[in-house]
Amino acid sequence: MPAHSSPANPPPSSAETPTVRPWTIWALVAVIIFGGLVGTQLLFKRIVPEVTKKAQRLPYLGRLEKDLEAVDSTGKTVRLSQLDGKVFLIAYVYTTCPRGCAEVVDKMRAMHARYGSDPRFHLVSVSLHPSHDTPEQLTAFRTTHGLTDPNWWFLTGNQEALRYYMTKQVNLRPVVDIPESDRVSPEDLFDHDTRVALVDAQSHVREYYDVTAPDPGINRLIMQKLESDIASVLAEVVVPASAPAQSQSPAPVAAPAP
Repeated sequence: MPAHSSPANPPPSSAETPTVRPWTIWALVAVIIFGGLVGTQLLFKRIVPEVTKKAQRLPYLGRLEKDLEAVDSTGKTVRLSQLDGKVFLIAYVYTTCPRGCAEVVDKMRAMHARYGSDPRFHLVSVSLHPSHDTPEQLTAFRTTHGLTDPNWWFLTGNQEALRYYMTKQVNLRPVVDIPESDRVSPEDLFDHDTRVALVDAQSHVREYYDVTAPDPGINRLIMQKLESDIASVLAEVVVPASAPAQSQSPAPVAAPAP
């Protein structure tokens, strides 16, 4: 009787395709989605802060193309170009002003208290009444008000040259003589711009601040913005203020011919 052997399992056909389980597909999709989310997050972490930083950067409103030669409270001749590489505030003042000058000085004093120890920061007050504001008068004013730090210049000199510079270079409003009938006191001589200009290390005017705004809430917001903007512009300074200048200083601006 012939021997019978158990039938052997046939080998799998080469034409058969392995079965792909559904969970494998979903796992692959999940990996792709997760990878996309991680990549997007990393991209946003690198790009968004840079875009935001550029969007928040103060605009360039003008540039001090000319130099200003003046006399400081010590009687020494100085040039504004000596501040190249520094951030500074500049504004009008005259020592007997009965209107906004005292407040302008107080607000600049607040910024001096905040940033005055930074060698990259400076303040400049320009007299619009130099026939009265002699170096001696400016020294007395500084001493009385405790404004004797050397990083705050009080400048006097030729009236036409000073006013011309502040109007044509800093772009403050022109000074207007107040008629005698409209004066609040004998010293109420001039209607002048009381804004403070912020100038960066490359001599660009970056912003103006109406620090004499009468509304206390608005005034507080203006001062907060001024403080924040100074910090922002200081952060842009990459060359130490003590580094030697690489280019010649521009010629001083000349007053208009009479």
